[in-house]
Amino acid sequence: MTTTLANAIVAFESPNAFIRNPSARQFWNSHVKSRVNGWGLIELECHRVSAIKGNSIVHFAPLGSDFNNPEPLSSDLMSALRRTSKEWCRANVCAVTRDSVLESIPEEIKSTVRKIASLRKNIIEAEYLDDKVLAHGRMKEQQAMLDNQRLNLFGAEDAVDECVRGRTIDPFASFNQLFPNVALLIAELLKRESAVVAQA
Repeated sequence: MTTTLANAIVAFESPNAFIRNPSARQFWNSHVKSRVNGWGLIELECHRVSAIKGNSIVHFAPLGSDFNNPEPLSSDLMSALRRTSKEWCRANVCAVTRDSVLESIPEEIKSTVRKIASLRKNIIEAEYLDDKVLAHGRMKEQQAMLDNQRLNLFGAEDAVDECVRGRTIDPFASFNQLFPNVALLIAELLKRESAVVAQA
């Protein structure tokens, strides 16, 4: 996803750049110069400034930049990139696109699976009957949640697309309790898209 910011500077966002490449994430993290709102700012290259957080990376460069044939920027342009990247990091908790929102749906299901596994372990390891009963009750709740998440997977994906098209979170309302983290990402995405439209 690309977003044109102030002073004709563009943010090139890759929300899930390092999911399958942790060594690359480690490399970029090793070059973090400072941090803003949880984002690590990197000035490793002479043609752009980058920000990394978790599996996401965002590159900031002048409009029309050719990353395949990079050219060193003037000190004034680099200063502008630093200012703009810091402003972007202060305003954005995460890098989020339609695709990253869709990818977060199965990730939330996997999170429920991990909770069930943890509760099952608690049942086995509990010394007292009351603790076993409590953990078993919680596990049944999470299992019911998991069943509903799996049944509503495709409906949730369709609702995300409706939210993006209509620029409103309303179509996802019936899925909020099943996928609370996805709902937060949709809200963040819509907020950012509204800001982009306002700037245009």
